[in-house]
Amino acid sequence: MRSLARTSAGVSFEDRGEQALKGVGEAVRVWAVGGDSERPLRTLAGHTAWVQSVDWSACGRWIASGAYDHTVRLWSAASGAALHTL
Repeated sequence: MRSLARTSAGVSFEDRGEQALKGVGEAVRVWAVGGDSERPLRTLAGHTAWVQSVDWSACGRWIASGAYDHTVRLWSAASGAALHTL
């Protein structure tokens, strides 16, 4: 978890503990975690300012991110596709 903790505005782990979210600059990174290693799976890009918070939906199907660009974005956890911007 060393790289997840560095320069992170927000970190959130999914219920199964297999993936984690991290706000990195203007993007959200989805990481595979477990055992002694971690690796990035995908980057969710779309915010135009620093990502402040990230979280999974209770069902695990969606990812929400909030940033200093005054938006909240909703993403598909399965595909990483941007679904809505509030």
